[in-house]
Amino acid sequence: SNGFDPAIEEVLHFITSEGFAETNTSVFGEEVGSSIADAMDTARGWQFSSVPSSYPSSAWFTYNDSGCDYKCQVTEYTYWAITTYLEIQHFTNRSSEIGSEWGFTTKSGLQSGDTAGYAIVNNSNYKLPSVAPNLSYTAQNLSVESR
Repeated sequence: SNGFDPAIEEVLHFITSEGFAETNTSVFGEEVGSSIADAMDTARGWQFSSVPSSYPSSAWFTYNDSGCDYKCQVTEYTYWAITTYLEIQHFTNRSSEIGSEWGFTTKSGLQSGDTAGYAIVNNSNYKLPSVAPNLSYTAQNLSVESR
């Protein structure tokens, strides 16, 4: 509710690209043919191997960083789908800030406008976050054991 937090974006990029994409490649793999890549291709209006000079008018994911290859595009799309599902993108003026890149700011918008992406992030079997971080954290004791 206080605006955009870039830490959430960067941490989520790491978790999805180095965690989910590596452990569940058929769903979250960052290559052509995974479920999330197929959803992204639909959202971009085509399976572009690189960033096009323009996207079809029907596209709702239009990330245009030419240095962002296909894998990077999947990472970005996954971020948008998850954070929209969690309502992290739903705050004043956000649609005007992100409209040139992403078409939704609400969970209901994602559900009705990006059915494939919504089905993935709404699937409890994948253990994705279901509650947004509240930006109020306390220290936790953590122990790591090697096998």
